[in-house]
Amino acid sequence: MQKIGLAIRSFARQFKKASRYAGNFDLLPSKQGDSSDLVATLPSDLTSELTMLQNSARSGDTWSARVTQQIGFEERFLAKIALGMGYKLMGEAYLDTTYAKGLRQAMWEKDHQARSKLLRGIPLTSTHLQSIKDYLGLPGTYGLLLWAQKDIFLLLMTLPGGAVTSVVISEDPHLWSDHELEQYRDGIIFVIAPQLQSCLGPIAFPDFLAHRLGNIPHPDVEQLESARVGWKA
Repeated sequence: MQKIGLAIRSFARQFKKASRYAGNFDLLPSKQGDSSDLVATLPSDLTSELTMLQNSARSGDTWSARVTQQIGFEERFLAKIALGMGYKLMGEAYLDTTYAKGLRQAMWEKDHQARSKLLRGIPLTSTHLQSIKDYLGLPGTYGLLLWAQKDIFLLLMTLPGGAVTSVVISEDPHLWSDHELEQYRDGIIFVIAPQLQSCLGPIAFPDFLAHRLGNIPHPDVEQLESARVGWKA
């Protein structure tokens, strides 16, 4: 029931104006307060519909549903975030590069093979990533690591479940030769915790990695970790 409550609270946060009724369960009050703002008592004009659904379930009637999934949506998302990050960090000159134009095209390209050729990532099995990929983020959060390497400006993204993905933001080193972007040569990481509506960062990646490896504690990361129930290093 705890997971159901979490899902309903997440739904309520995203759809604040929606009507939410519970026909076959109740929620216990949360630590944050009463749960009555999450689900409401079923109004009288809908009780007959609930009865119909209950009777149908008891009679063994079958229900069918169709679930559709857009193939390649994650590639479009990566292209969009890479384009936005590139413009934010490198300005108008970035948008004129061949690679940035390819990212813009990838956002609308319908053919998967053609779209895949327009944006780059790096193999997560590569030697320099294999040893640190388990320390790129925190459980239950999103991590964004911006890393200016010798020939590519890279974004590594970690998801709450631990999955890691990557996308190249730029292939033009002259765009990050400016001293203002020097800090990105060692990596800059942001940690996003939607549950707390908070974002931690920018944090120098060496400092974050030192904390995750248990060498040098980072006070801000420690504070965020302490807010997560049941997390263990």
